[in-house]
Amino acid sequence: MSAAKEDGRVERGNRTPRRVVRRTVGVASAEGLEALSVGRLATELGLRYSRRK
Repeated sequence: MSAAKEDGRVERGNRTPRRVVRRTVGVASAEGLEALSVGRLATELGLRYSRRK
């Protein structure tokens, strides 16, 4: 068995896009599209993101 499967990274990686979509739809439904930002979603979901200049 690979190390990635043993420590759960693959499963977490598979869940992440679903979490992002659910949160995106929730924010957009409740507050409108203007309230959406990648930074907000990342912060609320406890994810990291890179801001490129």
